[in-house]
Amino acid sequence: MASVKREETEKVSDLRVVFAGNELQRSRALELQFPPMYSPTLVPAIPEDERVNSSGLDALIVVIRRLVSHISGEYSDPSIPEIAQQEQANPLLRLAMSHFDNESQTNLGVAGYHALKAFYGGEKLKAHKLTFMALSEHQLMLKTFWSRERFLLYQPTFLFRMGDQYEWDFYDYSGEPEELARLAARSLVRFKTGNLSEAVERRFNPGMLRWMASNMPSVLRVHYTVDKSEPKTMHDLQAITVDMRHMTKGSQGYELAEKGSCLTHYGLIAEVRLSRDGKEKDTVRTYAHGGEVISMPAEFPPTHKELLGEPGASYLLYYGALASPRVPREYRIKVLKRNEMSEAIDRQFADLVSGSPSGNSAVKSEP
Repeated sequence: MASVKREETEKVSDLRVVFAGNELQRSRALELQFPPMYSPTLVPAIPEDERVNSSGLDALIVVIRRLVSHISGEYSDPSIPEIAQQEQANPLLRLAMSHFDNESQTNLGVAGYHALKAFYGGEKLKAHKLTFMALSEHQLMLKTFWSRERFLLYQPTFLFRMGDQYEWDFYDYSGEPEELARLAARSLVRFKTGNLSEAVERRFNPGMLRWMASNMPSVLRVHYTVDKSEPKTMHDLQAITVDMRHMTKGSQGYELAEKGSCLTHYGLIAEVRLSRDGKEKDTVRTYAHGGEVISMPAEFPPTHKELLGEPGASYLLYYGALASPRVPREYRIKVLKRNEMSEAIDRQFADLVSGSPSGNSAVKSEP
């Protein structure tokens, strides 16, 4: 049985190299290419007792690519030492930057296996959950991805005091990886019903001993559990505006910025419907900047046709900051077959692909 070595991950083509010098093409490739499903049983190089499927891996790759395409810039530059170190520690981040149209399923399968092993220190994969929730909120992701500044809900610098009779003082988490990982974990907003914007804003109310300020993040992470008696649907959650009030220092000490002075608009750019029992698949859907559904080919990767807010479902939602409010829209979901994908890409994104388009790229679907 052939062994899987760490170096195998580096053999996978990197779209940042393929599209070097063209940030627009790189960003569109991140948004519109999708990985083939992780199928370890089809990869002889993976040990037989390690061939465990993971729809969570497939969905997480899609989410990482969509978020990086939304932010782009420094988060897609491997020449930055911090990014290179994070990709070394977490090979999934490097795999997510692959140019899938140029790769064999064997190479991607080997790289996927190695990425999963990194989460669990080389332990047998069968001993662990490989769901989206388990992977996306794992310490490895908190330390290497969610702790990046533009994903943090709170500023690393915050106010604290020993008691209500004391003055506020500053504490700075910057440069402390363990503390930044904890801050990243706290940045996940848990939501069930009510008003999501208000649920986020309540996070910035001052406490008795600690006062966490808004970081005005470029991406919001929300764990949404549908309330059967009052479900919030796509109509309610496709876009939100949050008053990201921060601290100001006045003549009376520290106080919240004036209400309404820090309004930030967000639009849903990715959603994952979470596996309910660890046996069914995690499924994913992504959205373009303007809110259009990015249709996925039927063969890649697991997606869902139901609109957000399915009774009894639980989701991880990802919102991207926008310059202006997103116009509400009605949605329909369309899953394209492979030949339809190729024709659509040929028509609309001919500049993105070279030669014959492959079946794992996508096209935006008008609502």
